[in-house]
Amino acid sequence: MADEPAFPRHPNAVGPDDAFYVGWQPVMPAPFVALVRPVVIALALLLALGGAALATQATRGQPGVFEFGQLREYEGVLYERPVPALRVPAPGGEGAVNLLLVGFGKFGLPPQARGHHGERVRFRGTVISQGGVTMIEISDADSFTAFGEATRGEQRPPPVELGEVTLVGELVDTKCYLGVMRPGFGKVHRGCATRCLSGGVPPGLLVRHGGDYGTVILLAGPGGAPLEFDPRWAGLPVRVVGALQSHEGTPALLVSEMTLAEGGA
Repeated sequence: MADEPAFPRHPNAVGPDDAFYVGWQPVMPAPFVALVRPVVIALALLLALGGAALATQATRGQPGVFEFGQLREYEGVLYERPVPALRVPAPGGEGAVNLLLVGFGKFGLPPQARGHHGERVRFRGTVISQGGVTMIEISDADSFTAFGEATRGEQRPPPVELGEVTLVGELVDTKCYLGVMRPGFGKVHRGCATRCLSGGVPPGLLVRHGGDYGTVILLAGPGGAPLEFDPRWAGLPVRVVGALQSHEGTPALLVSEMTLAEGGA
């Protein structure tokens, strides 16, 4: 048989004495182990440190709760003004509490729930809460049922008028701030908050007492109508002027004027 032609050897070709490894082989040759081990250790350290940093950042957010996927049935009296809320008996049976209402995703009150101000309703939803304030996401809008006007004993009493005030704080979307996102405030959350506010999520004014924590005051327009504002101001400091009310302990500000505060440009 004639000799096979000799081809020039590629400079990167594997020689008979070179280490060679294919991923499915059970044992890696020693030269590869020596090369790969430092890289794996370095990556593991980077992942551990990065995870610790992310965990630290997350814990700096407000301690809100969002019971995602856990639907419960709620029944009470629906109020659309000044901010959508469901009035239900307070725990223990004395008095009542107002649970703020939003729709699924980045939206406010769903269409099925509109036009039922002062009526008794029932639906399935999900809890969002923080610091004693509870919001219910009407997660299953098709479960919404209205039963007509509430009785006099079920109706909400008139609000307590607290007078004209001028306040400065951060414009937030209440759904994310109360627990859906962490953090649900600040410039890092502006994009999400802008979309939520554009979709009808109730706006709030975060008045800080120190650090990132403070009191959120619900914002509405004159007479309790929906507030007209620029949702792109989300996450920025604003100055608001208006009439402050308390609806059974829930603060709401009927805004007559809103402007960007210093540092909000």
